[in-house]
Amino acid sequence: MRFELTFPAGWRPVPPAEAGAISAAVVAVHEGPPDGGFTANLTVTEQHPDPRLPLAVVAEESVRRLAAAAAGVRIRQRTPVGTPDAPGLAQVLDLTVAGQPSLVQCQVYVALGEPAARVVLELVLTCTKAQLDDVFDGFQEFVAGVRPAG
Repeated sequence: MRFELTFPAGWRPVPPAEAGAISAAVVAVHEGPPDGGFTANLTVTEQHPDPRLPLAVVAEESVRRLAAAAAGVRIRQRTPVGTPDAPGLAQVLDLTVAGQPSLVQCQVYVALGEPAARVVLELVLTCTKAQLDDVFDGFQEFVAGVRPAG
């Protein structure tokens, strides 16, 4: 599925491979200063799960993938969002990764398209706890601007 998005001020798109996010369709990095060597980033990944799977199951799979790679993952919050035409789910995770400051990941899952051919966009902000206040408004603006193309 094709989708349109706009990067908020202060964010710069980079090739996913350059950012180490080869499965992402889109990656952007924040132009503010890194915190402990970590640069806040946005990623968009397109998923094609079984259309019968609730978004909570899709989100839980993301937690499992992260738990396999991180020293620790804690779900801070999980909330349904969106509309009947574009249901969604938001979750906030606290991550512990070796060699990094404490990280926060804000994930928004949005289901688009007809139920039989549903596409789920995973929109993610990853930042340090110290960066969160500076970048969260931009993430909200980014999420609000993502829509199907055409």
